[in-house]
Amino acid sequence: MPFPNKASARGIWPVGASAATSVGDEDALAIAAQARAKLIGQVEELYRDIAGVDLVIRRIADVLRVSQPLVHGRYDVRWWKVQAGDRGRQPVLVRWMKATTGRVQPKRVERYKGVGKHQAFDMNRTETDIAVKMFLKYAAYRKALTRKLWQLKHYALRIDSLRFGISDDLEYIGSIHYKIGKRLIAAGHEIDLDTATKMGLIEAVEG
Repeated sequence: MPFPNKASARGIWPVGASAATSVGDEDALAIAAQARAKLIGQVEELYRDIAGVDLVIRRIADVLRVSQPLVHGRYDVRWWKVQAGDRGRQPVLVRWMKATTGRVQPKRVERYKGVGKHQAFDMNRTETDIAVKMFLKYAAYRKALTRKLWQLKHYALRIDSLRFGISDDLEYIGSIHYKIGKRLIAAGHEIDLDTATKMGLIEAVEG
């Protein structure tokens, strides 16, 4: 709609136009609160699940340490940083093997091939096999849970990055709004109180 040539009783905008352009602050705040609560709930649930998995894994480790004889070839669980840059340790299935020096050391198991064939493992062979397979299942589950947790953290960081600069831009667009209002008043146009308030022109209008 073109500007009128001179100020009118109603000003240059139809009455109520400013209200019609509302962005729905209350709806936005409600949605944000719901999203925040859901995100926090998901993170807390993941932490509880991981804690439960860790408890099972520690019990499995306890079983493995008593189900096998103290000889090389026995399975065990260790908490290691598997890759460079890992922030936390994760459970790893290891097997105690004799090194060339004669010293028995834990070596990470890449593929489980069964309990050692030595007869010393026969007493609890079945239980040891069950415990190892249970560990592999829970270790995979834990990995999936931690991956999901990092995805949520990455999502939260993305939200923070999108928020960056908003306050500066809000101040900048506000200054533009103010300049436009001053020009309109100088040109003789009337501005309704609500619009003048948003422009920061209350003093200029009242004066």
